[in-house]
Amino acid sequence: MARQSPINWNRSDYGNLLKAVNKFNKEVEKLMYINPDANIPEKLIYKDVRKNIYTRREFNRVIKSLGRFSNEKEQEIVKTKGGYELTRWQRNEINRAKRRAERRLESELYSLEAQSSFGTGNTRLNEIRSTLESYSKLSTADPEDYKRISGSVLRQGVSDYDMKKASIFQENFIKAYKKMGRKEIVRIAKRFKNPMDFWEKIKDSNFADIKMKYDEDAGLIQFGEYSKDDNYIYDLLRLVDELE
Repeated sequence: MARQSPINWNRSDYGNLLKAVNKFNKEVEKLMYINPDANIPEKLIYKDVRKNIYTRREFNRVIKSLGRFSNEKEQEIVKTKGGYELTRWQRNEINRAKRRAERRLESELYSLEAQSSFGTGNTRLNEIRSTLESYSKLSTADPEDYKRISGSVLRQGVSDYDMKKASIFQENFIKAYKKMGRKEIVRIAKRFKNPMDFWEKIKDSNFADIKMKYDEDAGLIQFGEYSKDDNYIYDLLRLVDELE
């Protein structure tokens, strides 16, 4: 994961985002009135947009993205090579997200291949290759496949993808150990103010003997079995000391 820091929201951030969302929604309403049968963006819910922003970089990206929709050219209906109709803004934002997602996935693929003796047989390697292959077909995909592939592109193409993944991991880790009644582990996990630090320290340690699956499209982390070996607590304490 690339090094990132969580966003520290301030009053002007909330105001600027609310203003951007409201302006975007007004443009959507206007476009719906002019061309009610066109495939146009859905109106946004401010609180949903806000809760899905994890870094300052993503905040700035969202503000710029929403602002671009005010351009009349961006509201024109265009058609992909595969016959899918959408606004120029939607197509451009999907293509931008595609480039971001591809850069991140290709970087991860290169790293994994360098660690593998054969370059094959690794589940994650095959997942990345399959995803990149599907992304390469986006522009020519038929309407149904375009909607499916572009949905994945938009989820994986956010600029704070790694921070989001780390944050979800830390949140679910804390929830899991709360259910187990392991308050001491929860307290320690909460000491990591940056979820990226927590992820980096936990992922290769002997502490997290947790069968974890991250569903990238759904944005969920599911936990399986938990270890109750108290030695793991000391391992996590050691990791905290190393961090500090």
